[in-house]
Amino acid sequence: MLDQIIYINRTTSILVNYLLTRFFFSAVVYFVFSAVPFAASALQQTPPSPGSSTSYAPGVPTNVSAIAGNSSAIISFTPPSDDGGSTVMGFTVTSSGGQSASGTASPISIAGLTNGHTYNFTVSAFNNFGTGPASSVSNSVTPFANISLSISNGWNLIGNSFNNYLSVANLFGDSSQVLSVWKWDSTYSKWFFYSPSMTPISLSTYASNQGYEILTTINPGDGFWLNASSNFALQLPSGNAITNSNFLSTGNLALRSGWSLISIGQTKTPSSFNNGLSIAPPTTGSIANNLISLWAWDPVNATWYFYSPSLDSSGSLITFLKNQGYEAFTSAGLSPGTGFWVNVPTH
Repeated sequence: MLDQIIYINRTTSILVNYLLTRFFFSAVVYFVFSAVPFAASALQQTPPSPGSSTSYAPGVPTNVSAIAGNSSAIISFTPPSDDGGSTVMGFTVTSSGGQSASGTASPISIAGLTNGHTYNFTVSAFNNFGTGPASSVSNSVTPFANISLSISNGWNLIGNSFNNYLSVANLFGDSSQVLSVWKWDSTYSKWFFYSPSMTPISLSTYASNQGYEILTTINPGDGFWLNASSNFALQLPSGNAITNSNFLSTGNLALRSGWSLISIGQTKTPSSFNNGLSIAPPTTGSIANNLISLWAWDPVNATWYFYSPSLDSSGSLITFLKNQGYEAFTSAGLSPGTGFWVNVPTH
């Protein structure tokens, strides 16, 4: 009797008919499965689950920049253009010293830095599928401690000695302490003015009527007047110090001819500041004529400190100071937080 066993080979899927006689039962169909895996493996795979995706970690953040603070830094950046197909959940800033901080958007502040040490930073983005690659390193910054200035009742000539942009309204918005703030703009030969007691409309009207501009920001290296109604301690944020080199003719804050109101983040004598404005250092013992004069204000005695390179060179500076009732820079020099006027000769 002709019986059939249908043999299914999982590799070839070919049905092979065998003729068998007298094998157990007649007309019985046996299914014999080969141990060789079936070539059409897709038939054995589990179908994709609803909502599954091919997402991955985000791309690389760009345009990373840093501004130093007190034992801290503020890191700005542009998020990656490739989010990995999944919403970016946040960013991690890592310093060259190993400190890190996270946030959901730029900028991110990172703390725990050591004042006086130099750092740079990288930023990485992360989503539900992981953390992406780190960015290129930022510029290098050196955190510094905030400086504390003793403000006297009346006029104070102070300065922004670091590379921060100071918000006037935030720093000087207390009308119980501050009457007004004034900054001289040497580019336009014009005063910029702010008073916390005035409304925005009255401030705008007053400034316009007087020919002033409204003062909103103190730029790095700016000196400015603060008229105070009481004595108080002012905390100014620090950062990378503005130095002599910034005011060179080749520097980013190159001095113009005439009067400028400035500040530096170094401790210097007026003579060393004047000589430091030379592209080529003057010979030992000589005094450069980079300035006509330099002036700082003594708020306690309400009088001027004065220095003149030409009078210093001629040996007549002390006599001039006595005759005019000015103070010498003997006990007071130029230091962070000090604002001072310079009169620059025509180049």
